[in-house]
Amino acid sequence: MERTSGYRWLLCAVVAVVLLLPYGKSFGGVSGKIVIFNAGSLTIPVAKMEKVLEARYPKVDVLREAAGSRKCARKITDLKKPCDIMASADYTVIDQLLIPQYADWNIRFATNRLVLCYTDTSRYAKEVNAKNWYEILLRKDVIWGQADPNLDPCITKKQDSMIA
Repeated sequence: MERTSGYRWLLCAVVAVVLLLPYGKSFGGVSGKIVIFNAGSLTIPVAKMEKVLEARYPKVDVLREAAGSRKCARKITDLKKPCDIMASADYTVIDQLLIPQYADWNIRFATNRLVLCYTDTSRYAKEVNAKNWYEILLRKDVIWGQADPNLDPCITKKQDSMIA
């Protein structure tokens, strides 16, 4: 699925939820706060949605909190923090940790892919490819790291970069 396509679905889902929430008797009277807990990898599209929603509904204030998907769920289950929308990078987090006590339903709107990042100066950079990458990672002189799935590698001071 194309990246922007997933963002469009997320935007549509949030707009639909906003319109269904009891913020006013008519669409013109929509006002209030919408609290969104989102995975760090969704920070950029959720921020764009916030701008669109707040421009269309000036009396609505979207409050976003980005963290790892499991951490977002734990804010709800353990800390009892209320939120209107929980956007997870891993849809199974909602199924496993929130349904049925904290959520009634879940929409899978986009998917992610595993990315192997390296630079021109990385060992074996000139020979790594789609067919042999796992063999190169198994070499004794290759050092590699993996993000902690309970934290969020995408939340940095500069939101458009990722920690490698």
